[in-house]
Amino acid sequence: MYECNDCKVQFFFGAKNPGSQWYEETSDYGIKNVMGPKIYRGSHKKFLQKYPQFPKGTRVLELGCGSGEFLAELEKRGCMVFGVDFDRKGIQVAQKYFGLKNVFTEPFESFLQRQNLPLFDYIVAFEVIEHVQDPLELVKSAKKLLKPGGKMIVSTPSRERVLANWNAWDFPPHHLTRWNRDSILNLFSKINFEITDFCYVEQFKIILGAIDGRFRSGLATRAAGNSM
Repeated sequence: MYECNDCKVQFFFGAKNPGSQWYEETSDYGIKNVMGPKIYRGSHKKFLQKYPQFPKGTRVLELGCGSGEFLAELEKRGCMVFGVDFDRKGIQVAQKYFGLKNVFTEPFESFLQRQNLPLFDYIVAFEVIEHVQDPLELVKSAKKLLKPGGKMIVSTPSRERVLANWNAWDFPPHHLTRWNRDSILNLFSKINFEITDFCYVEQFKIILGAIDGRFRSGLATRAAGNSM
């Protein structure tokens, strides 16, 4: 793992996004599709607390919309919603379970270059930038689709959290980069965003998840050792 001297983003050299098939077949990402989608992310809940109401016709694009539970809630609140994800199964759930129309299975890079997209009041990307190989280019492309005065909201795991290296999902092929407050601010300041808010969510939940993951890993290692 390296750290850029300029922007302070940490990255795993040579790591690449494993592609849509890997995400579809990895249970950590697919289980919510099977169990029935619902709002569970702290970042989703924080957004809805901050923006409980919207003017009619507010347009929202979610990058990495998964199975569409967040967009479905926004649609109930009067928004015109669009979503894109490279998980084909997640998009199928969004269409079948929620009846969402404007959701697409496509790489973010090509989707953001479409000529027929409207301009958006909000573009959100929750737990996305750590998965892509060129986060700066992703944000630059997304910015072109914002209305004047539009907002982009991003969330990503903080590398400065307690027990950070205990979370297996924060290594490749899951995550390709690691972020803190400074690196996030550097990324957005490079393309002239005004930072209006910065907050932390789910600190306690992630710590418990790290402890649980390490405990389960220890049991698995011990079981493997006993079987030899």
